[in-house]
Amino acid sequence: MASIPVGLTQKALVQLEEMGIAAWDLRNPQLYAEMAETKVDVSESCELLLVTDDSLTQEDVELFGKILATMKLKTEQAMCLPRAALSHLSFQTLAWCWVTGPELEEAERTVLKNTRVLHSVALSAMHNDNQAKKYLWQQIKQYEN
Repeated sequence: MASIPVGLTQKALVQLEEMGIAAWDLRNPQLYAEMAETKVDVSESCELLLVTDDSLTQEDVELFGKILATMKLKTEQAMCLPRAALSHLSFQTLAWCWVTGPELEEAERTVLKNTRVLHSVALSAMHNDNQAKKYLWQQIKQYEN
């Protein structure tokens, strides 16, 4: 029986075979180092990862800082990345992940399986939306109980 190529599940391999696509495993992947998947390292000091595709204004940054303070976190303990970076994350432990915009997909939830995940509208939409702030606060408190 052939081995499953690195990065493929048995199910994915079967699906490829059904489509008539051969899957190959490289003997010397180092020859293609420039094509290797890039990993995004999250520092050990990072307690909260903000995942957003929005460009943050100064007003957004100030609101983010206030929310961090309510969670007893400092801005140095936070990191901001675009959503596309989720599939490339490399971290040992991450306490919090706050995602703005659409809900997480299954693959994204898998990456964050041992992390407390918060979800909200964009920071720019929260400035005058007390309901959105309340919903975020309820999520934070839910994890603290």
